[in-house]
Amino acid sequence: MDSGMVIRFPLVLVAGCFAMLSSCSFVRKPEVNQPQVLATAKSVYVVRDNPSNEAGAFIESAIAQRGLQVTSGPMATKRKEADLYVEYVDSWAWDITMYLKSLRVTVRDNKNGTLVASGRFHQGFPHSFPNAAVKSKEVVDKIFTPGS
Repeated sequence: MDSGMVIRFPLVLVAGCFAMLSSCSFVRKPEVNQPQVLATAKSVYVVRDNPSNEAGAFIESAIAQRGLQVTSGPMATKRKEADLYVEYVDSWAWDITMYLKSLRVTVRDNKNGTLVASGRFHQGFPHSFPNAAVKSKEVVDKIFTPGS
């Protein structure tokens, strides 16, 4: 066997291991069906059936940072005067500590319930321990930023 090949094989193996250990998490490009509705919205209602859920609080904060008026609560008490309402599905997993595995955010027109936009974060394998507030903000920012 060539001595150069013997030296290169461990380097390739080590590089492969590092590549596998790097996280495969990503925020996908959002689907924006009605950009004009997003652009003209002034108020948003975040549907939070579980008020202690961290993801809901992170989403509310991210929307408020964009200058929109935000209220939240259960679907049954959704405010009629809100321009949009937001629903989300978050998934958490345990590995030494809890971490955000995935987050899907759906934005709907509050007048007729039609889908305005959606975005998501997904953690691949192997995973990292992402900051859930940061990932929630990234999803919201991508949804509400034209051309993202």
